[in-house]
Amino acid sequence: VRTAVVVGGGAAAAAVLLALADLGCREASLLVREPSRAAPAVAAVRRHASPPELAVGALAGAEPRPVDLLVSTLPGTAQDE
Repeated sequence: VRTAVVVGGGAAAAAVLLALADLGCREASLLVREPSRAAPAVAAVRRHASPPELAVGALAGAEPRPVDLLVSTLPGTAQDE
């Protein structure tokens, strides 16, 4: 997996991104409802010895792009919000 998009910005998203870094992911995007709330996840990923190039963006209005892996870490109840 070289490229990935992770939807959600909490602890589960950080864990997914760290696992992807361990697997050699080079580029990842983190799509969240409120980008400023993803700061702890971003900080955790950046502490990895070989972090992917990480972009953080708003989920609303995100443009589709080809990636090797798409992971959603949103809870099932998030669709009701």
